[in-house]
Amino acid sequence: MKRDDIIWALLLARNCGVRMEEGTALTKTQIIEALANSYLSLYNTKNGIKRDISLDSSAKMALSKILQETSSERIFVTHGRNHQQAKKSIQNWIANNRGRFSGALSVMEEQLDHQDNTNLSNTNQTNVSRDQACFCSS
Repeated sequence: MKRDDIIWALLLARNCGVRMEEGTALTKTQIIEALANSYLSLYNTKNGIKRDISLDSSAKMALSKILQETSSERIFVTHGRNHQQAKKSIQNWIANNRGRFSGALSVMEEQLDHQDNTNLSNTNQTNVSRDQACFCSS
């Protein structure tokens, strides 16, 4: 079963910084206007205050992809499923599949930590060498 809603939600979050609640309330009209104006206007926001997000090229590509693949006016709301159910379905998928991605993240985190420790070690050695050089030349 292909889960376009998951792909679209992750594209929106990654490329546009859209929260789950904001993304699942999007309409085709909002996306068309966003592509024309280079900013996405969100109305269903965390505090109920309208929010505009400027779009870079990757965000525009993500929105174009969603626009091409969707058939209804409401992107995430389909026949027999309301906004809250669409949001909950995506949240459940993320919760149930989080383990598939956490292993890859921990490997990356270990590599980044190793790089940071190596850089820190090199910096400390350089500082010691400079200190020793100053002490010897005095």
